[in-house]
Amino acid sequence: MQTIPFLSALDFASLRTTEDVASVLNELNQHLASSPLERLQNFNKTYVIITENVQRKLKNQAFDYPGFLNNFDAQFACYYLDALRNYTLGKPVPPAWRATFDAARDATASPLKIMALGVNAHVNNDIPQALQDCHADTKHKNDFMRVNSMIAESIDTVIHNLQPSSSVFSPHHQLTKAVYKPFMHAVIIWWRFAAWHNYWKLQSDIVSIKHVENRAHVISKGAKVLPI
Repeated sequence: MQTIPFLSALDFASLRTTEDVASVLNELNQHLASSPLERLQNFNKTYVIITENVQRKLKNQAFDYPGFLNNFDAQFACYYLDALRNYTLGKPVPPAWRATFDAARDATASPLKIMALGVNAHVNNDIPQALQDCHADTKHKNDFMRVNSMIAESIDTVIHNLQPSSSVFSPHHQLTKAVYKPFMHAVIIWWRFAAWHNYWKLQSDIVSIKHVENRAHVISKGAKVLPI
């Protein structure tokens, strides 16, 4: 697998704010364009769009704990970037991320499916662990959930930026788009609620990181067979 030199040289400790994350993701998008993982842009662009939306809200003081959210966004991004770097180096990665990256190399996988697999891996696999890294508390929950409305605001742009698909199930068609928008929003919000609860289970030693990874893997298996 061809490595991405940009990732190999990236110092994860330099990521401290949502602005840093948006900058790195935008640069990564350019490097993906000339790599075997070019179709991963369908997830990466989605990530950029939502991150930049959150960044704008941070500047508008829409959060009670901006320091926490910046720290969380930085820690959260590292899980994706680390998984991608390890994948290109032939090292082990969480199974939900492997499913995403493998799909990005599969010419038969639709842009929507690649995006959905990436969102699953990042939300269900990574959020509980990133929240643990940041020592999230109940006081941070409102800010975490405020991001849900920003995701809703981003969905039109996300769909517009997916690579074209000839599939009759493509979300670019007006009829299917009307169905996909509320469905995509509902699924992502449900996953984020579940991720918050899994964080507390992780904190309380009710579940393990292996359990979190296995759950994300099971969801990725279901997403892979969806006719999207």
